[in-house]
Amino acid sequence: MNNIFPKTSVRRNSHGQGLFLDEFVRKGQPVLRQRGQLVHGLDDFTGDIDDLTQIGKNLWISSSYEEDDFLNHSCDPNVYQVMDETGATDYALRDIAPGEEITFDYSLAMTPESIVMFPKLRFFCKCKSKICRGIVGDVTEIPKERREYYQSLGIVPDYIQKYIK
Repeated sequence: MNNIFPKTSVRRNSHGQGLFLDEFVRKGQPVLRQRGQLVHGLDDFTGDIDDLTQIGKNLWISSSYEEDDFLNHSCDPNVYQVMDETGATDYALRDIAPGEEITFDYSLAMTPESIVMFPKLRFFCKCKSKICRGIVGDVTEIPKERREYYQSLGIVPDYIQKYIK
């Protein structure tokens, strides 16, 4: 792994396994690069949709079968993603202590059209954060105040902007 990223490890958590930091990370520091294969459109995709993360309007990244696949959802995440045509890099939303699980708000990357095409991408949330919304779905299911917060931080992906009102 590239040395600009902190050391991480996969560990057990309250609902299976997650990815945890092994060292301190400052707000704004890169935390993780998602390294799966890019999938342009899903018309010819034959794999499991659960193995994909949306990173663009019609762009997905598959599982890498490495530790970045253990990045779990939280309604109160500690990382955000910057997507580009080659994948996604996660950056710290705040200082993160060693031993903390790395989490991302999955809904911030999903369009309503994705949920219509693949309803199983919408599921009950198990994050247990104080602001848990109970459902992981598309970006429109994030409460307005939280969407505005993400917008104020400048972390809403370009392809999601039109859904933020």
